[in-house]
Amino acid sequence: MNAMARLKRILVFLLFGGVLGGTFLLAAVFNTAMIWAVWYAFVFVFLLCLLQLVWPLAAVQWQVQRAERPADTPLLLTGTVTNRHWWQWQPQLRVAAADGWGTPATLLGRHRVSVTLHTRLARGVYSQIKIPVQATDLLGLLSKGRRVKVPVALVIYPRVPARAVRQLLPTLNLLRAHQLAGLADPYSLKGYRRYIPGDPLNVIDWRVTARAGHMMIRELTPEPTPFIHVVFNRTAANFNEAEWALFFGVQQATRNWTNVWFWWPASEGGWQHAHELTSRLAAAYVPPATAPAWTPAVNNTLRGATIVVLGPPMASPAAGVRVVPVAVGPDGQLVGGVIERKERASS
Repeated sequence: MNAMARLKRILVFLLFGGVLGGTFLLAAVFNTAMIWAVWYAFVFVFLLCLLQLVWPLAAVQWQVQRAERPADTPLLLTGTVTNRHWWQWQPQLRVAAADGWGTPATLLGRHRVSVTLHTRLARGVYSQIKIPVQATDLLGLLSKGRRVKVPVALVIYPRVPARAVRQLLPTLNLLRAHQLAGLADPYSLKGYRRYIPGDPLNVIDWRVTARAGHMMIRELTPEPTPFIHVVFNRTAANFNEAEWALFFGVQQATRNWTNVWFWWPASEGGWQHAHELTSRLAAAYVPPATAPAWTPAVNNTLRGATIVVLGPPMASPAAGVRVVPVAVGPDGQLVGGVIERKERASS
């Protein structure tokens, strides 16, 4: 509630209390039926306002729609409210808004009313949140308020730093182009089989054909593009929320790339990896206390790979593997050898 609304409510309450006390003094001094009638009327109004607020705010039931939203941004959540029982009421129920209180809603019995919740949450998965709620009588004389626990199903994922992602993507594109250009032979030999009419003639191996006595062709498989491994090299001791948001943002921007894998320390003490990092996983991630040295999975060869490390630098896990350290500076700018050289070249 803003200052003017609070001042107005205090003045109305003081005026009502002054009139109530004044009429009682006049009735006590003059002892006339008219003044006593006025005093009893004010007492009746006060009791009527008090009766309107007899039901606690905890008796209100909330139903908020499921949502996925970015962290640390103003959120607008829609839902409905109703009383727990048909004999309960809330004359004017208001939910805190960005600039005060929202539009009052009248709850009578089990009738549902739509409400809008204004809040701002950090990264995480929420099953309930606390929302400031206020109830007033129809005359606006009395009010009560508290922070009510509202059941929700919210996934608040990291807010993607668009500027940092735009700064890192050209570097990843450049690394991928270098890897593709470095492939000496884009195909590898799978084996040989007999020639079937319709097979292309350029795959016939004449040497094997001469030894076998019939035409044999080579079966080729495309050589996999060298992987780019993006490693989030942080634990609970040095966790950086900005770098985790960058890690999530880079995954969102490269989800159509087939040769990028993302790695992060798991709570079990190992490493998790995925081609796509879901919003729920990014929202619920809790860094472990310690993590072993990073090693790739068996099905992800390091031949010709590039390791992009978000966080403290790490040693190359194998010979000939390029490690590119990237970190987020205090000003939100990226810090890294390749990025700094690229910026100097463009300036």
